Amino acid sequence: MSLAGAAVLRLARNLIYQELSNDFEPTKFGASQQLANLAGWSQVMAQESKVVADVVGARISSAPNGLAATVTLSTSNATDRAVSGAWRMQTPPPGWSVAPPPPVVVPPNQRQFAEMSISLAGLPATAAGALPMELQFDSDALGAYAVSGRLAVAACPYISEPIAIDGDLGDWPRTPNNAAGDFRLACGVGTARLGDDRALPTLPTQAFFCMDRDNLYVGVFCGLREGEKPVWSQDNQVPIGGAMPWGQDVIEILLCPTNVASGTSADLFQMQIKPSGLVVARKGCATEPPMGPTSDWLCDAKVSVQIGRQAWVVEAAIPIASLGRPAIQNRIWGVNITRMDATRGEYSSWSGTRGNCYLPQTLGNLILMRAY
Repeated sequence: MSLAGAAVLRLARNLIYQELSNDFEPTKFGASQQLANLAGWSQVMAQESKVVADVVGARISSAPNGLAATVTLSTSNATDRAVSGAWRMQTPPPGWSVAPPPPVVVPPNQRQFAEMSISLAGLPATAAGALPMELQFDSDALGAYAVSGRLAVAACPYISEPIAIDGDLGDWPRTPNNAAGDFRLACGVGTARLGDDRALPTLPTQAFFCMDRDNLYVGVFCGLREGEKPVWSQDNQVPIGGAMPWGQDVIEILLCPTNVASGTSADLFQMQIKPSGLVVARKGCATEPPMGPTSDWLCDAKVSVQIGRQAWVVEAAIPIASLGRPAIQNRIWGVNITRMDATRGEYSSWSGTRGNCYLPQTLGNLILMRAY
């Protein structure tokens, strides 16, 4: 990794660490430090303004006439005076009925959140399970801030025969909408900056979902350079730096079967898988500093990892009963797949969120096509 890349990654880790600290024990110094971190990050991301607008995430739920989405938005103000403004979606896709949030006033050196509600008549199938959203924060005196986000949605088809958990994706059903791809960086430099201001990781990652009566199946393809090997240590630990795995290649499966649109890291089930096949499973996400209760998740999952010349592949069969009654009752779950590429210091996710991926509002969405 280059010195510039290492500096950016340190800034990203500091930003996440300070945000976790502020949530746990808010102080004026902590708020000031986080605004300085955000200002530095905005410069890295080629945003010169001291006002930073962002899409935290987009979650869907069942509604009487179809589906509804809640988009969580964030406005950070590093100026010396209050900034007021309003959020809007520039061009809603066909069939989307958008209810913008009320105008917000962000005091100096603070951050405010808002929620935009959307009624969805339907969701088109996409190869990567990601629908782009173009939003804008119109401030009272500092102009408009265009922001891109995504609604990450995949279907989980029902299968009659179980998947063989052997690290080979050849027997997986390929449907138009059960894939999760086009990962975006949560932390790290990446190889390109897109028009939607989300940086791409260097290597591709793609996940697939399906289910039967007993198990949720997750398969993840992690691209590698020809002949390159993933990085891991032969132990039973996954080091944590702030709110992400650190120092080793890791795949994370994050699940929220209660499908809450907002909450804390304690609302998630976290499964971390190393290239060695080691599995660390928790109820509640481990962070440094700790931000909520965590406990061992005795899920009895079956996991297999296969390392090839151009990819390492993860397959997991997760017993649905281990996720509690909401997993059996709910048709929609919050889900995200993340990847730490330790060689390049890149932490990426399907949902496209930046920074902390361990909150319900930052997850993608999985629609279970139950046959019972």
